[in-house]
Amino acid sequence: MSVVDIIGNNVGAMIAAVELSKKEEVKVRLFNELPFWGSHLVGTKESQQHYDFGRIIFDFFSYNDDQNSEISSYNAKVRNDVGRFYSLIRKYIEELVDVVEIDTPQMYYDKSYYEDFMFADSLAILKHLPQDTQKLIIEELRVVVANNTSLHASNKKLESSAFVSANTHEVSIANHGKCIHELLIAPFMRKVLATDRPELSAIYHRIPWLPLYYPETLLSQFEGKRQQLAKPKFHYPTCGYFSILIHKLKETIENSPFIELRKDKIEAITPDNKGFVDIKLENETIHSNQLVWSGDPEVLLRKLGERKFDNSAVEKLPISFSFVEIDTIRLKKEFSILTVIDENLLPFRITNQTYCSGSQERQTKLVVECNPEQLINKAGEEPENQYIEIINNLIQLQIIETADAVNHVSIKNVSKTIRIPNKRNELLFNEYDKLLSTKYSEIIRMGTSLDFVSISINDQIIQGLHIAEKYG
Repeated sequence: MSVVDIIGNNVGAMIAAVELSKKEEVKVRLFNELPFWGSHLVGTKESQQHYDFGRIIFDFFSYNDDQNSEISSYNAKVRNDVGRFYSLIRKYIEELVDVVEIDTPQMYYDKSYYEDFMFADSLAILKHLPQDTQKLIIEELRVVVANNTSLHASNKKLESSAFVSANTHEVSIANHGKCIHELLIAPFMRKVLATDRPELSAIYHRIPWLPLYYPETLLSQFEGKRQQLAKPKFHYPTCGYFSILIHKLKETIENSPFIELRKDKIEAITPDNKGFVDIKLENETIHSNQLVWSGDPEVLLRKLGERKFDNSAVEKLPISFSFVEIDTIRLKKEFSILTVIDENLLPFRITNQTYCSGSQERQTKLVVECNPEQLINKAGEEPENQYIEIINNLIQLQIIETADAVNHVSIKNVSKTIRIPNKRNELLFNEYDKLLSTKYSEIIRMGTSLDFVSISINDQIIQGLHIAEKYG
C-alpha cells in the first residue's frame, strides 16, 4: 500500500486527503498541527451563531467552463485554468452541501442602492449618474477607445509585457477613464487598502476585488446597442454558514480508516537526495515517498532549513470583521452582499449570511468588513466605541433604523488575510517558487505555495481533486 503525506489544513488539503483515501491501495497521513480545519473557511462562532470571515461564496460561473475537461490537464500556472472545471466543481460541492443561488449583489453609492459594479458585472450604475458626469465619462471613453493602447483590458489574456508590468491604477484609468476610476474604483481601493495607489499588479486586479471592463463595453452603455454582460451566478449553503463544507470534510476524514491524522508539530523537512523526504517531528522522523505541502511557500522554505526567508516579508491584507445579529423584523434593507463605495462610511463590504442562504430566520446574521486602521482612526481602540461605530454605519446605510435592532455585535481584527498582489510580493513569490522548483522538486505543492494567485476556493477544490487523480 502506497502512502501519501499531506501537510496542511485548508480545503484543498482536506479534499486531496478524502479523495486519495477512496483509491485502492492508498493510505493518507494528514498533518495538521493547528486546533482547527479549513483555514479561514472555518469561520467563527459568536453568540451561538456560525459566522463566515467575510464574503465567502461559491462561484460556479465561468466563460471558459468545459464539462469535458479532464482533471489531469489542470495547470495552476495558466491563468484562470480553473474556469474550465466549474461544472465539475459544482457537481462535487453539491454532493456534499445543499446550496442555493443568491440574489445579485448590491452596491451602495451616493446614498442609494444599485446592482453591484465591482464584482457582479452590473453596469446599471452608469445610467444613474448625473447627466454632466455621464457626458464627461462619454468624452473620456471615446478617447480611450480611439487610442486602444497596450494597456487595453484584452491584453490581460495575452499577458503582454506592457500589461504585466503595469499597476491597477494605470490600467483602470486606461480602460475606464479617469472619471469612472475616481468615482467608483479609487474610493473602494482606499477603503480596502488605505491607499488608491498601492502598486497592485494589474494582471491580478481581481484578488483585491477590483473590476476591469473593456472601454468599448462601458461606452456602449451610453451609445447605440448596449453590450450585455452575462451575470455571474453565486451560490451559498442553505444552512446559513460556509463552514458546513469544512465540517463535512472533517467528519469524513475522522471516520476514514485510510486516513491517519497527525497533530505533531513539524520541526523540519529534509530531502534525502534520492527523491524522498524525511519529516522530522518532536519524537520521531517519518520517511515520506510522496509529500504534499499546501501552505505558504516561505513557511515551507524555513522548514527546509532556508533560514533567510522571513514569514513577515510577505505583505498580507488586514481586515476587521464585525459579526452582527439583528432582529429580522427590524431589517430595513434586504441584500445578499453589499459593496460600499462611499468613503464617509467605514465598511467596504457587508454580507447577509441569512439572506444568502434563502432561509427565513428570526435573527439575521451580518458580517461587516472594513480596514482595521480606519476603524481605529474613526472609533479608537476601545471595543465598545467600535461597536457603536459599526452600528451607526448600519443606520447610515439604511439597513436598520435604530441601534436597538441589534442583539449582538463582536469584532475580530485579522492582521493577515490574503496575500496583497503587489510587485514586491510577486517578486518574493517568484524567488520562492524558483528555489522550490529547482532545489526541492520532490515536494508536491498546492494552494498558496503553488502559484501566486491560485488561491480561490475553486482553485483549492480542483487542486485537491487533481492531487488525488495524479498520485492516487
